[in-house]
Amino acid sequence: GLLYKGKRREPTKGPSKHSRAYAAEHSISKRPKEVEEKTTFGHWEGDSVVGPRGNGSTSLFTCTERVTKLEIIRKTASRKQEEVETVFDKLERASGSGKFKELIKSCTFDNGVEFSSGKGIIKSVLTKGKRFDIYYAHPYSSYERGLNENHNGIIRRFIPKGTDITSIPAKRIREIQDWMNNYPRKSLGGLTPIEKYREICGEKNNLPSYIATNEE
Repeated sequence: GLLYKGKRREPTKGPSKHSRAYAAEHSISKRPKEVEEKTTFGHWEGDSVVGPRGNGSTSLFTCTERVTKLEIIRKTASRKQEEVETVFDKLERASGSGKFKELIKSCTFDNGVEFSSGKGIIKSVLTKGKRFDIYYAHPYSSYERGLNENHNGIIRRFIPKGTDITSIPAKRIREIQDWMNNYPRKSLGGLTPIEKYREICGEKNNLPSYIATNEE
């Protein structure tokens, strides 16, 4: 089956004092009720899938939408925050500011180094204002981003732990993402994540090509 049940991963290095303060200010405990209850589209969970050399190696940035289970997977040169910012910058430019704010209303991260200063992540490259809300799970609490953790486990079926991500073509990464977004889910009543997105947001409301390449 698709469902993945794996061990909870704990961070190997704690966040800096500065980033701990920022994370506390944007704690998951302050997320609106609608995010918790999964009643509104546009709230995501994000993390990194790392290569064999940890923080310094090529990684995957993954992002999962809580209602539809839509997945974004992007190859990044390292676990530096600039790489995460670039992923969102490209998506925002591809979507346009208005569409982007419909697509991503918030994202919840762990306390990894690549998310340590959220100001850069949430700053719009089109308007210079805030492009979405940011929240942080409590330390050692990956279950608070359980859907994304589950999806990372599915990705590991295609890219086993210890695999050098550097050698994997971007095209292959997109194929894995597209497989996940076009796989029917029992939890979605047999719909695929893309079909669930259209059910919620309107049949003709296509995703930006930056996310979905298998749309008809």
